[in-house]
Amino acid sequence: MQIIPFIIFTFIINCLLDNLYNAIWISIKLFIVCNITIIYSETTSISGIAETIKILCTPLKIFKVSPDEIKIMICISLSMISILKRELYEVKEACIAKNINFNVKNMKIILAKFFLSLITRINQLEDSLIAKGYSNE
Repeated sequence: MQIIPFIIFTFIINCLLDNLYNAIWISIKLFIVCNITIIYSETTSISGIAETIKILCTPLKIFKVSPDEIKIMICISLSMISILKRELYEVKEACIAKNINFNVKNMKIILAKFFLSLITRINQLEDSLIAKGYSNE
């Protein structure tokens, strides 16, 4: 139910900019779409989502675009979301342990540590993909 404030905000903005009927209609559609998306993401794995996108991209073979490569990119990008979240949490905890405030003033230090750990993860991912035989040649 984290979407309720967003839907209420959208309803209020639409009431101000449009009429009440359209505001209610847009809010109902937004509520339905958000709930379907949440249910789909909770019940489907990353590989299932990537497989669905691969099937949807099959017509791109006409333009010599590989749906298998799109599937791999989707899997990697969706997997990176949790990695990014974990890395940011670890950097935040490290800053707290070193008594560095997590604010805009110290953003240069925080982002440097975050991007350093992120680049390390990306290099590990690249090495594992090359080891499994995926390459751009």
